[in-house]
Parts: sequence; structure tokens; C-alpha cells
Amino acid sequence: MANAATNWKEFKSINPPIVINNNYLRGGASALILDDLAVIAGDDYFVKDAVSGAPILRARGKEWSTRDVKTLYDTGGTAICVIKDEIITLHNTMKGEIEGVTLFEVSKHQGYTSDEDRFLVKYRDTDEELKRTINVIGDWLGRKAEIRLAPHGADKKDFTDGELVARVERANMATEFLAKNDSKDTATEEEVTTRYTVAVSPGVDLAFISAVCMCCDAIRAQTDY
Repeated sequence: MANAATNWKEFKSINPPIVINNNYLRGGASALILDDLAVIAGDDYFVKDAVSGAPILRARGKEWSTRDVKTLYDTGGTAICVIKDEIITLHNTMKGEIEGVTLFEVSKHQGYTSDEDRFLVKYRDTDEELKRTINVIGDWLGRKAEIRLAPHGADKKDFTDGELVARVERANMATEFLAKNDSKDTATEEEVTTRYTVAVSPGVDLAFISAVCMCCDAIRAQTDY
């Protein structure tokens, strides 16, 4: 589970679903393990299921740390989406594409308080425009943030009470155990402490939410380190 204190009753089904790849859409709430060390240091890594520890997605860390174009793969090596840095924008922005079609954009904005991070995510719903918006808000570096869906027609600064899409939490003992029992013989203390969990609502594509979190990690690394 994501955290011993996680209240799974808060995670209601999102309808219509948020999806870029139907293979990663789940009927129930899920939890993932991610590691921002790979994004910053350039190590290859897997996004894992927080319960079983099984890898579900793969990224080549060197792409994320040194290249403007990055790719998120399934465990078989098939590209899920290609993520590009948008150079000429007011805010630090990344966009996810597949076959040249933009699926989502992630951009960093000023937080509502000095110690708060805020990212805006625009994604494609049922038509060809990026009409729906998701707000990522909280202490991203401290791994305490919520990802919420903006209601249709809501002002961009007024949807912190939108539907809960996912919650980011600092890694707990379960992820530490998995870190020490993954493909390597041991995990360093830094690797354990940089891992974090993401609890995800039903009806949300796990590949999408993983890509969003990885973009938030990469954008924050670009701006703060």
C-alpha cells in the first residue's frame, strides 16, 4: 500500500477516465513507487507497483538527465510516450507525445505560498485539444503533494478542491523493503530516501500519472539544482 495512513475511501473513480494507454488503466485504486534519483543522476530505473514490487514501466535515466527528448517505455521496451522540453515558453514546460500528437503538457508555476510547488497539467480528453487541466500542488521536494482534476470551466487558481487524481507521499518502510530487494543486491541510503509513492485513483492511467510525476521531478531539477 502507499502508506499505512492512506485513506483509500478518498480515491473515487475518475469518469471519464484519464488515459493515454489503455493497458495501464485500472479498475481500482493503485499505488506506485518512483525514484527521482534516476532523473537527477541519470541511472536507469523502473516504475514499480508498490504492493507487489513488480516493474510496470521503464525509463533510461541518461535520456532524462542529458537530452531534450526522453521516452517512457513499457517493460518490453515499447515506447509509451515521448517527452520533450519546451524551450520557448513562459514557464518551464514538458510535453508528452505519441506519433507526433501531443497528449499532455506539464509546466511549473508559482505556488500559492513561498514553500509550495505548483504544476499545471493540461491533457487531451475526448477531442483534439488539451482542454482538461490538473493541478499538482504541495511540497514536491518533501513528497507531500496532491494531484487534483480541475472542474470544467474552473478558474486555474480555483480548483484545489477538484477530484482527487493521485497523492504523492514520502516513501515508507514498504518501499524501503522493496528498494533493498530489487534487481540490485543492496540499495544505498540515498536511493531509499529519494523513493516516493503515488496513490492513484481508479480510472487514471498509471503510465500517464507516472509520466506527470517524472516531468515534475525533471522540471524541478532544472529549476532548483
